[in-house]
Amino acid sequence: FSDGGVHSHYKHLFALLELAKKQDVKQVYVHAFLD
Repeated sequence: FSDGGVHSHYKHLFALLELAKKQDVKQVYVHAFLD
């Protein structure tokens, strides 16, 4: 995550995980690219 939220923000990840939960997705894989 970028400090300024330019490239990404931790809230994006949590929102995607919450959406997956609501859609009853059984498994989620996170492939993070770190600077």
